[in-house]
Amino acid sequence: MRHPLKMAVRLVVLAALVASMQVMTGPASHDNSPYLSALSDLAGGAVIAAPGCNTKFCAKEPGRKTPTCHQSTSLYNCSASGGVCTITPC
Repeated sequence: MRHPLKMAVRLVVLAALVASMQVMTGPASHDNSPYLSALSDLAGGAVIAAPGCNTKFCAKEPGRKTPTCHQSTSLYNCSASGGVCTITPC
């Protein structure tokens, strides 16, 4: 009977250590904005586009018949050729 109790105590101590490490090493939010999600601290860092990504999107300007590529912050490659605009993910 002592062996299962000893294993249970070890498991509880291990779980407490893991939980305390997560609390101590978690990312701190420096923004005090009311518009942040409670889970925003769990998100990863900034996304960086792959080399060769032109970060453009397709849009049709007023007065033009065909769409063209415009600069944006989206992670897509845009190519306009022959009156057709296509986007592919970076």
